[in-house]
Amino acid sequence: MAQGEGESQGDGQTLHTLFDAGLALHAQITGSQEDTRSEAVQDRVKKAILMLEDATRLVSLLDIFSRNEHHSELPAEHLKYFLLPVLLGDLADRVAEKERGEVVEVVQVYYVDFLQRCKDYSLADIEKVPEVCWVNKEAEEEEEGREGRAPAGNPDMSRMTAERNSKMERFRAGRQLEADLVELRAVLAQGREEEVVRRYHLACVRRAVHRCLDELCSLELEVGDRKSTRLNSSHLCN
Repeated sequence: MAQGEGESQGDGQTLHTLFDAGLALHAQITGSQEDTRSEAVQDRVKKAILMLEDATRLVSLLDIFSRNEHHSELPAEHLKYFLLPVLLGDLADRVAEKERGEVVEVVQVYYVDFLQRCKDYSLADIEKVPEVCWVNKEAEEEEEGREGRAPAGNPDMSRMTAERNSKMERFRAGRQLEADLVELRAVLAQGREEEVVRRYHLACVRRAVHRCLDELCSLELEVGDRKSTRLNSSHLCN
């Protein structure tokens, strides 16, 4: 059962204020033209991560979500907290000081967690939540994972076609959601009626689902490239 948002952490910040401040900082980071690797941007990235991690802990402490609920049972203002893992994943992807392989794995974990929660609450029509592609997965496990797949060198054309169609469908749905969000922001500027707030947050979450699925596809390709490079390097050394 969801609780209220009044409980705060040690510095007195409530979940609502923490989340909104972290969201605003995330928007500032993503909208900036500065070099992501610059010290100023990296400091903002780390600050936003800390804020949203604190908000995540408060969501857990306040028991905002439980898997036996449907999203329609939640208060409208609580729906925005579904975005926490996808925001943290996007910020983690911008961290420059960590090894890239580690970053890719952390980002995937956040995105998969986000998609699983959206599926649990029937927020989006997700037939199967993607799995994390581990960069440093052991060779034996990789061989087991290949069982039942198309042999190496023979692309699975049906899978490629399905993925391409899904991506096009997500693109069209994403454009419609963007248009809906423009309208809803205009309505919210006149007053925050609960049903409009609900529709706005649901649109934000569903837009994030489409982006998240596309990002996971890109990260899967990056993992594949890293493994191929590592394999080629090991052959050269032998």
